[in-house]
Amino acid sequence: MEPIVTAANTGIFPHASTTVSPKEAKMTSEFLDLLANYPMPTSARPHDTVSGTVIGQHRAGFFVDIGGKTESFCPTEEAGNIAVGGSYSFMVLATREYFEGEEDGAVRLSYRRAQGWSVVQGLKESRATSEVRVKSVARSKTGGEAGLIVSLEGIDGFLPRSEADLGGPLSSYVGKMIPVKVQNAERKVERGRVFDSVTVSNRAATQDQKIAFLQGLKRGDTVRGVVTKIVLEAANEGVTERRELGVKVRIGNLVTGFVYRTEASYSRSAKPSEVLPVGTEVDATVLSIDVEKGELKLSTKKQTVNRGMLNSLKPGDKLSGRVSHIRFERQGDNGKSRLFEPGDENGLGVDLPQGMTGYLHRFEVSTDRSVKPSSILPVGTAVETEVVSVDERFGTIKLSLRPMRELELEALRQQKGQLVSGTVRSVFPNVGYFVRLGLLTEGLLHNKELRSDGTNRETVTVGSQVDVRIKDVTEDRERRRTTVALGR
Repeated sequence: MEPIVTAANTGIFPHASTTVSPKEAKMTSEFLDLLANYPMPTSARPHDTVSGTVIGQHRAGFFVDIGGKTESFCPTEEAGNIAVGGSYSFMVLATREYFEGEEDGAVRLSYRRAQGWSVVQGLKESRATSEVRVKSVARSKTGGEAGLIVSLEGIDGFLPRSEADLGGPLSSYVGKMIPVKVQNAERKVERGRVFDSVTVSNRAATQDQKIAFLQGLKRGDTVRGVVTKIVLEAANEGVTERRELGVKVRIGNLVTGFVYRTEASYSRSAKPSEVLPVGTEVDATVLSIDVEKGELKLSTKKQTVNRGMLNSLKPGDKLSGRVSHIRFERQGDNGKSRLFEPGDENGLGVDLPQGMTGYLHRFEVSTDRSVKPSSILPVGTAVETEVVSVDERFGTIKLSLRPMRELELEALRQQKGQLVSGTVRSVFPNVGYFVRLGLLTEGLLHNKELRSDGTNRETVTVGSQVDVRIKDVTEDRERRRTTVALGR
């Protein structure tokens, strides 16, 4: 027997108790099926993804049916390649994003952003690198550059400053394309409002490229970059002016190398900022590469040298200068030589005119291996030099102190037969004493000269002052040596 259907047990008219016929019951059942399958109005919230069918086109965009009681609209700039009659997924936009002030209740849609969000999610999962356009600079509460706002597939993302592996101010990248990796992509609700939260990293995107770039370099290679920053020493209490340690050089958009102050130029008196101001494009020589740490040490000595002056120099040219620094022996510098150990003074650097720097070997200052060149010519001492050789490839100038020695020797010739004061530099018991008579000139006081006047040679020690008489000044041009004979 067929069940008796009443208006009450259908739920349509709960208070009715009228009994209906089987025919009426069938019609009621069919009505319930239609009611269950009828697309009811959609309650769409901003940033939801909804499905819809394009039912019409307007010059400003497309009309879309998403099952709502009011029409939905997709503006042209958000439409992408949709067409009338097609069914697509759309992202719901906030009404105020378009047609500001309208209160028609229409739902604004974006096909482009719906597709973009899907791509962003895929990039997050795959950790793939993508190119994004920089829209603007995000400012901190203090007005500083907190990061960048970027556009990724139509979705706005945030690139924190700490994740921006970029040289120079962030504002200089507005409107440019940069590589990034998506670190975070989620939808958040704050104060009842739904919004997309996308965070990207430029540093993570460039890491693989940076490693590949560094692995392709070798010591001695030349790279081109732009000076981006002057690096100062750490601030210490009581120090009013911090010394410049060097400069950072940005190579492309991948790597930043460091040029230490002694590698900025051959001149020790010039500050790195004077030789390499920020913004200067410069070629640099690779000194060392640390792929693991991503560090690159550079030298710009050869590139910043004054080539015009260097090419004009020739052996025998006279140059005035000032001792600028001490050069020390390093491990391997002296090859098989056992004369000096690493850390011993190897010579002196001399600042020359027009930003040039020359080099004085220690034997140019004194032939005594136990004497430190800096003890005779301290840093800051003015010197008169002569060019011995010029290495145009490396920009180095080898110098001698011949002009200074000749001046001192000429003065001694003028004082021949007179008593002068000197300092005992070394003692050779079986020979006598070498006495320094100036900065660079020494004379020999033979033992027989001491015995002739009864002087006890044990009373003469290194460093003691003695009065000696200039007996003769003899120049051996073949051996390039001048001998000064002394007496009492």
